Amino acid sequence: MQEIDTVLREFTGRKALFTSIDIANEVKRQGTWIPNRDVALYMRQHELLAPGGDYLMTLTTVSLRDGRPVEAYVYHPAGSPVTEYGEILQSAMSPQEFAALHPPGS
Repeated sequence: MQEIDTVLREFTGRKALFTSIDIANEVKRQGTWIPNRDVALYMRQHELLAPGGDYLMTLTTVSLRDGRPVEAYVYHPAGSPVTEYGEILQSAMSPQEFAALHPPGS
């Protein structure tokens, strides 16, 4: 899935901390609809995120926009604490939000 690979390389190239939702939403913002579960599965199998590599995957508690705590895997550079993930876990982009960003025929 080239679209996911491109976004992953953008995020890892700048040493960003991210969740699979961050990657899935960016892929969608760039114009390709890929279900979140497919993005998460692809990420778990990607060589950039392989165990023993430059990135770690840590289960941690993050906050939703409404303040509720949830557990999520945060991908972060080795040596960078997961607590540096400053984003509030976003909701997955809905099909309606995607259609509004990318109207048919545009």
